[in-house]
Amino acid sequence: MQTLLEISYTSELLISTIYDTPVWRILLWRIGEMLDFMQDTYNTTPIKVDSVRVGLQQYSLALSIEAVKAEAQTYYIEDNWLYVHYKALEENAEYASAQDWRVDKDYNTTQGFTDGDALVISGFKYQPRLSTPAAQKISSDLYKYDKMKFNTSKLTLNRKYSPDYYYNFFGNKSVLKTPDGEVISDHFIEKINITDSTVNFELKDSRARLTDMVVAQQPVFFNENGNNVVDPEAKKQYLQDAVGYCRGVPCVCLNGYAFDTMNKRIYRACFDTFVPDRSLIMDGREIAVEIEIENGWLPLSFSPAPDPSTSAPIYWIETVQEADEKGGSHTTTVICVPIYVAHPPEAGTAIPTYHDTPRRVRVTGWFHAERFSVAERDHITRPYEILRYLIERWSSLPYSMDNWDIEELSSELGLLNNFPVGIFIEKPTDFFNIIEKLQNGSRYGWTLCTNNAKLTARVDLPPHDIYTGQGRQIAKTIKSTDIMAWPERKISTNADTYASSIDIGYSRLYSASDEEANDIRYIDSSLETVILRQRRIPKRLQIDTLLKNEIDARARASDYLNDYKNINITVDGIKLHGKKWFGLRQYDYINIDLSIKGLDVQKFSPAQQAFLSALGVDISPDNVGAEKYGNDNIIMKVMQVQTDIYNETVTLNLRSMNL
Repeated sequence: MQTLLEISYTSELLISTIYDTPVWRILLWRIGEMLDFMQDTYNTTPIKVDSVRVGLQQYSLALSIEAVKAEAQTYYIEDNWLYVHYKALEENAEYASAQDWRVDKDYNTTQGFTDGDALVISGFKYQPRLSTPAAQKISSDLYKYDKMKFNTSKLTLNRKYSPDYYYNFFGNKSVLKTPDGEVISDHFIEKINITDSTVNFELKDSRARLTDMVVAQQPVFFNENGNNVVDPEAKKQYLQDAVGYCRGVPCVCLNGYAFDTMNKRIYRACFDTFVPDRSLIMDGREIAVEIEIENGWLPLSFSPAPDPSTSAPIYWIETVQEADEKGGSHTTTVICVPIYVAHPPEAGTAIPTYHDTPRRVRVTGWFHAERFSVAERDHITRPYEILRYLIERWSSLPYSMDNWDIEELSSELGLLNNFPVGIFIEKPTDFFNIIEKLQNGSRYGWTLCTNNAKLTARVDLPPHDIYTGQGRQIAKTIKSTDIMAWPERKISTNADTYASSIDIGYSRLYSASDEEANDIRYIDSSLETVILRQRRIPKRLQIDTLLKNEIDARARASDYLNDYKNINITVDGIKLHGKKWFGLRQYDYINIDLSIKGLDVQKFSPAQQAFLSALGVDISPDNVGAEKYGNDNIIMKVMQVQTDIYNETVTLNLRSMNL
């Protein structure tokens, strides 16, 4: 089967002309006859636009011209016209100009190549200059969600143009497809090596492009006299953020440098709206907001009426306006504490210790509650909503249908809706590092992945789940006759992928000092005796989650132990022929017939025969010479998929499941 390759090629955006304020348009190629002297003015070959970028910002694909009119930083394609709604450079601009040509603007068109004869599909041409690529591999490590496993690949084109032409491919998307349009893999071009006759691309996983640094603009806060009262040291700090339900988030004091010019201290925990969890009670007092004292933390009581002159341990809520580094405006909830509480007077005096650093404050509750109504506040604790906020707030990749498979993403992560989590972003970090924490910290592990050249997610959900009531369906049934030669299979077990007890951390206390535990821990050793009968060596697995509730931590620990109580087998190198297997993905479950002909069993070593027995394949001496051995109803999980378009084969690495 021919392999099709589509690569994005960066070109400078052509001159825009006004279409209908505030939308501008660009002619991509001309249709029909032109005057002789204008023959070379416009491109005549139809092109596919992959993306539009202005400056460093990628624009989102809209569904209609009306949608483009309604939202800046969007584009729409109709026939041979590209419509763009630029963002205004001036904050008070009535409508967006075409950037006054002060910002670099470009767009990516798609170039097509194939390893067979030239093809034209729906008017789009694939040039015959691709060397047949190696099989494309997508894999996951068992129960390791805290580190994305990036896939790499290489491609080679027969060179036709000067090196400058190929440099415009650098950093852009590369997609391998079948002639009927099924996407097999997508990467971005990380490196280009050019020789006299070839162009060699080194490709990297598309997820690795999520390298945006999570940063924030430093605060500017003025007192009543118009003076900036942010502590100079605070200006050097990262302005933190949090989302979901978090416990003990340390706040930043915005006006610690105000001395006696303000009679309150103002503390900030995150952008936008924070709602304290006032249902938290200890010894008859609310503990949603606490202030650090000499020997621990003192709960502050909520006061509906501000009273800056009191020395009582109270707090009240106000809002301040903030701007972020993207120019966005935020109405941020802040906690206000009387000056006598934040700067307690020394013994024998009545004067606050203005020159001392204000006491620390920590808060527990819902962060970014503004995204939902009061009745639906808990929705912000859902992993899907947290991920969506993180993308919209911190990523340069727009949360739009041309970049994300929004339908599948919301469906997959929707399986986690009933298991609340929260994450505190304490310091600048790569965007995908935050996603890794969210993947590993949820009730079920999941992984950000790609499908059909869009980003999406897959939850590592059992096929029959009693907690969600929505187990993953069996994707395929593989008959023994579907499987190519047995000798290519590798059967093994891995001593690293088991534990006799599980230590789960949940309800993380983000302000914890050396004397306090970061997490509440739950340790499950209920199956240790059963597991050690087979494994012999005690081993404890520690997992730090973002879960809010103990019941969810207990359930996750139970999942692991029930899986480890029997030795699970991995079978590598299950090779299947035919494009009907191309759709298999990581975390799919398959029903496989591993029965084998009697004579084939002699090809396995004694150790491999033992593993076969564990899989249900009867190879006892009494059965030697039988027509076949085995079990035709084994459910296994797909851990790795390797697709070879040219040879029309799919090779799987599978793991048996204790169900």
